[in-house]
Amino acid sequence: MDSVVRSVNVKLRKGFEADIFKYPQVKGELTELSYEVAARANALGAGFRTGYYNGRGGTQPRYVGERARETRKGSVAIVHPKNYAAMKDDYLHNTMLKSI
Repeated sequence: MDSVVRSVNVKLRKGFEADIFKYPQVKGELTELSYEVAARANALGAGFRTGYYNGRGGTQPRYVGERARETRKGSVAIVHPKNYAAMKDDYLHNTMLKSI
């Protein structure tokens, strides 16, 4: 499976870089992007299972996108593994990097 990594390089004025992440519209966009990345990571990790619990299949990896938060420098949105299966899947297959 080929993965496409999106990269955007934009030259901005020095002071403008910090200011752009303080707008509420950017905060909403970052929240949507974190949800999209988490959904793609969940889709990529769907075939991976770890552990056995009471003889059943195993635990499927689960990634979660958080809402954007305000920091001193602007808004930040985080995507992180929710369970051990997701941590192991990300370690073995770089799932979060591939989902960007």
